[in-house]
Amino acid sequence: MGHVAYQGVTERRDGGALVRQDDGVPWLRCEIVRWVDDEPQPGLVEAQFTDALGRQWRLIDKAPIFSADNLTRDSAYPVAGVIRCEIVSERDNGDGGKLVTIQANESQSVDGEDRFEVLRNSLT
Repeated sequence: MGHVAYQGVTERRDGGALVRQDDGVPWLRCEIVRWVDDEPQPGLVEAQFTDALGRQWRLIDKAPIFSADNLTRDSAYPVAGVIRCEIVSERDNGDGGKLVTIQANESQSVDGEDRFEVLRNSLT
């Protein structure tokens, strides 16, 4: 298990899982699925996640926004990643779980959305 400091964030791999910690700030698990472009530096990647209703969202941003790994055009995709977010609200989903409305702090979806409803267990 290694530790990496990134923009004031502690990141570690535990059994292959990417875990980030930032004074209690939640992170939404996502999957980085492809390299988009070399510019602007350090390069753009596409990250995806599925919300509580099963809708898949795509976000495109600089690679370090989603992962501290040194991702390049030649990296093997998909790669586990995370999206820094803020919890806006939380409610019971009726099945004993929680639905959480989050706001992505650094990225927007390709549709321009930055608020999403996700299952609580999809956050780290």
